[in-house]
Amino acid sequence: EYEMWWEKKSLWKLFFGRRAVKREVLQSLVSEMERDKDLIRQKYEQVTKLNVALEEKVASLISLQEASQAVVSILDEESLIQTIMNLLVSVIGFNRAILFLVDDKQENLRFAQAVGAVDDLIEPLRNYQIPLGRMSNILARVAASGTPRFVKDVESSNLRRGNLILN
Repeated sequence: EYEMWWEKKSLWKLFFGRRAVKREVLQSLVSEMERDKDLIRQKYEQVTKLNVALEEKVASLISLQEASQAVVSILDEESLIQTIMNLLVSVIGFNRAILFLVDDKQENLRFAQAVGAVDDLIEPLRNYQIPLGRMSNILARVAASGTPRFVKDVESSNLRRGNLILN
C-alpha cells in the first residue's frame, strides 16, 4: 500500500506566478528582437553604403573603358579631349570643367577645352593663358606643385571675383 502527498498550491499563487514568468520571457524576447532589429538596420546601412561605393567604382571603370576606346578610335585631338572631358564630368558629377595644358616653350598654361559651360563664356577663354610663374594664381600653383587643390565654396574663397574661369 502506497500513500502519496503533495503540497496544494493556491490558485492565486499559481495564476500570478505563471503570469510573471510569461511576462519576463516576453520582455526578454522583445528586448532581444529590438537588438536584432538594430543590428539588421546597421547591416542594411553598411550594405547600402557598400552598394553605392560599388556603383561609383563600376561607373568609373566604365568611363575608363570608354576613355581608352576613345583614345584608340578618335584621331582628332580636339574631339578626343572633348570626349574624355565629357566622361570626366559625368563620373565626377560636376556640371562643367575646364582643361588647361602646360606649354613648356612659353612657360604658361593655355586653355584647351571646356565642357558644360555656355558657349559665350568659352569664346573669351580661347586665348586665355596663365604664366606658370604667377604663384598668386591657383591653377599655376597646382601646375607647378603637382598637388591638386579643391575649393569647396568659391563664393567665400579668396579667389579673384573678376576671373573669367569663375563665371
